Amino acid sequence: MTPAGNTQLHGPLARLRITVAALALLAAVHVGLVVHEAWVKSPTLDEVAHLAAGLSHVEFGTFDLYRVNPPLARLPAGIALKLVGVRMEWSDYTIAAVDRNEFAAGRVLAELNADRYRELAFVARLACLPWTLLGMGLCYVWGCDLYGAAGGLFAAALWAFCPETIAHGSMVTPDVAGAALGLLAGYAFHRWLRDPGWGRALTAGISLGFALLAKFTWVILPVLWPALALAWFWHERSTFRAAALRIAQLATMSLTGLVVLHAGYGYEDGFRPLGEFDFRSEALGGESARGYGRTGNRFRGTAFENLPVPLPRNVLEGIDVQKDDFERGLPSYLTGHWQDHGWWHYYLYATVVKLPIGLWVLGALAVFRGRFRRDEWIVAAPAVAVFCLVSSQTGFNHHFRYVLPALPFAFVLIGRLAGGPVAVLQRRTRWIVAAAFGWMAAASLWIHPHHLSYFNELAGGPRNGHIHLVDSNIDWGQDLWLLQDWLDEHRDGRPLGLVYFGGFIQPAWFGIDHELPPRLVRREGRPPQGEGPKPGLYAVSVNFLRGRTQFSVPDGHGGEVYVRKPYWTYFLAHFEPVATAGHSIYIYDLSPEEVDGVRERLGLQPLSE
Repeated sequence: MTPAGNTQLHGPLARLRITVAALALLAAVHVGLVVHEAWVKSPTLDEVAHLAAGLSHVEFGTFDLYRVNPPLARLPAGIALKLVGVRMEWSDYTIAAVDRNEFAAGRVLAELNADRYRELAFVARLACLPWTLLGMGLCYVWGCDLYGAAGGLFAAALWAFCPETIAHGSMVTPDVAGAALGLLAGYAFHRWLRDPGWGRALTAGISLGFALLAKFTWVILPVLWPALALAWFWHERSTFRAAALRIAQLATMSLTGLVVLHAGYGYEDGFRPLGEFDFRSEALGGESARGYGRTGNRFRGTAFENLPVPLPRNVLEGIDVQKDDFERGLPSYLTGHWQDHGWWHYYLYATVVKLPIGLWVLGALAVFRGRFRRDEWIVAAPAVAVFCLVSSQTGFNHHFRYVLPALPFAFVLIGRLAGGPVAVLQRRTRWIVAAAFGWMAAASLWIHPHHLSYFNELAGGPRNGHIHLVDSNIDWGQDLWLLQDWLDEHRDGRPLGLVYFGGFIQPAWFGIDHELPPRLVRREGRPPQGEGPKPGLYAVSVNFLRGRTQFSVPDGHGGEVYVRKPYWTYFLAHFEPVATAGHSIYIYDLSPEEVDGVRERLGLQPLSE
């Protein structure tokens, strides 16, 4: 063989080895970040309930707990908990559409296994690790399909270093699973568009079913796909037979997805008459469902009463419960303002402050670096649809994670900077791309292991993140273990005042005994009400520093107190923390002198008198 022939033989093989090595390195780094974060962080507010719900699916084969989210994402966690063995008492387990029993069950699970709850949560999180690896792998595969190996690697690298995918990839929540399986469905549908056939139609339908079993957000796909197919085939002069065949294949996708959805719910209570349901939301329940705890059914006594619902019971009831939450509205926060409903621009603003600036630069370059081909519009459409769908729900705004399913589609599109027709970039532009990605990766490594609390430099970083957003964007109860570590080193037996945004977790179960901090309510034109600040050691979750109300907190005595007023904002307004646990719990060590100074400014009697 000639040297030239040898080069031709080994050139592609060498490139393949480099690609495989690079992908393996990205996966190793991503897994390392995710696994470490899974160990360091305490279970978040929703995870407490997801753990119990996942276990109930395995124990009983039922799906009533946490019905507002489909079961697939947490099922591996439930299997893992069953295999390692946990103590659980199900005597209070009830099935009622008006209840959210998953949180009560989560509390029981945590209390009965407090001595090893950290290890159990870690095992459950590890069981869900394949979801984030699937998402990263699909970014690579679809990126390769569009832009070659370089484009696929770049898309995978964006997933690997995105703070949102790392944060939620380390949790037992449906967001990363929903993003990964939604991307799988989108890729399968794109392959069918390129080469229609029954095999690819069935694959797309199965993928659709799995996406629906991970995240209800993907109910948009059966509506979106026909529109995209019409746009794709519009300029083709198809025969009537070819058009009819494609319509039949589109229908097959939806039907297959529905069959997979029913299979995922164990074929429970499918095709029940619409009139048999008791709905919580006014949209489905009518005026009789108006008011907390009331139910109704606007379809009873109408022509739709006996219409079979082609969905599992818990899918429709879950959507109903979620819709009821949006209708009632919940306290929502944006840039220092609270209100009882959300904002249409909430997710636009959150995107600006929560995503790395380097990613923004790359996205802008990808958009303006050349016209999108029709293949690329197929990638962009689901991301835009998800963003519009969640932005239309303004009953409350708490979670930037609701738009996480849109991110991998953006990652794939940004892959055009590394491969494909627009990859022939000027040297200056190549340096900008490299610098922007390096900036993103550095920001993600710098924030580790606190990716959930990540805010970019434009927002002032995680220390100033609470100025912009609260709730799961910065404080979701994830730093209790870090607070415990700090107290073990610095507390010295002193009493602790703690107000913790942890839902149904009692810090005392893990050796953190405490009382609630003194309360203080200030209203303009009125004298302060409450005890006011006192000397001592305190730890306050960021949500309460920013005035979170309508939420129950552990009282330090095994019970809970419902927070009705912004009792603890005075810490943020008048004192400097001595430390933080992660970026979600601020720790204060208040001396008598500084407390008296603040009390005097507030019009309260100094304690030294």
